[in-house]
Amino acid sequence: MLRLGVTLLAIGVLAFVLPLMNVQFRLITLLGDRPEIRIGFAAVGALLIVIAKVKAGASASKQVAAPPPGFHPYQQNPMPPPPPMWTGAPPQQPVAWTPPPPPSAPMGRTCRNCGNVMPPVNTFCTACGTSLS
Repeated sequence: MLRLGVTLLAIGVLAFVLPLMNVQFRLITLLGDRPEIRIGFAAVGALLIVIAKVKAGASASKQVAAPPPGFHPYQQNPMPPPPPMWTGAPPQQPVAWTPPPPPSAPMGRTCRNCGNVMPPVNTFCTACGTSLS
């Protein structure tokens, strides 16, 4: 009902604006391009919007119900949690993380002049320019 109300209200309001640009809705033209028709569309649309808002407010107020007697918001749940749905393999203990061992030799080529380590594809040292071959 809200959508229909918004649509009718838009048609009614635009029916007043469109003639300023020499255009008009075909529906308004078929019904007779009179101001009463335009006002009627806008009024019916506004009425449907109001009715939809009132109904939505009434249904929202009905949804909020009082808590049952004896309910306390900080009371613990007396029911135990349900058992798990799947009880396959027993739970495993977490494994402690150990860092990887440090590399024994540098990865790549080492410059004889300055000791800089570079990828194996380099033929010259990027620090001092010495040939690595």
